Amino acid sequence: MEARNLIVFAIDESYLPHLTSALFSFIQCNDSTKVSVALIHKNIKSSVLKPIVNFFLLRGLRILSRKVDSFEDYIPVGYHFNDVIFYRLLAPELFPDFGKILYLDSDILFLEDITNIFDLDL
Repeated sequence: MEARNLIVFAIDESYLPHLTSALFSFIQCNDSTKVSVALIHKNIKSSVLKPIVNFFLLRGLRILSRKVDSFEDYIPVGYHFNDVIFYRLLAPELFPDFGKILYLDSDILFLEDITNIFDLDL
């Protein structure tokens, strides 16, 4: 299987409304056959996540999901941060079959096609 490009979001349940808006804006202006989306999360029940994944799958967007246990035992978190912000660091390890991975915050809106960002020579 040819490695595809991947956009990763690290979320908890409080960011699901933001995520669904981001994904909806993504499918409006991007070719979903050129990229997959992955969610790294904690404690989101399958019964909550599955309808979202299925909604976007019907619109051609493949969404992968990985549940991660807490980092709190290893990385001190506090103030207004939670351990979910560190999950982005696990993306290459959790999704090794993808050639390029782009991490984005879930509270964004896509205004134009960003799939060409994967063609940049970094």
